[in-house]
Amino acid sequence: MAEAKRASERDKEHFRKIGRWKAESHRIALEEHLAKSPSERLVAALAMTLRGPYFPGPAAGDETERPPIYERAERLGLYRT
Repeated sequence: MAEAKRASERDKEHFRKIGRWKAESHRIALEEHLAKSPSERLVAALAMTLRGPYFPGPAAGDETERPPIYERAERLGLYRT
């Protein structure tokens, strides 16, 4: 792999924003989860299990490309596989 380029402050701030948005969405989901009774949580967990994987993985031997944002973040040294 080629040497990683240095990330600009603009790039770093962009990925920080994504991190803040993800943290906020996780906080909201946790609050919603904790507001449910234990039996409501069990029903929701069963429903999720029965629906199957939200993001199914690639089929065996399927070499799909990652979205470009991951490639760019890896080149800038902001993401590692």
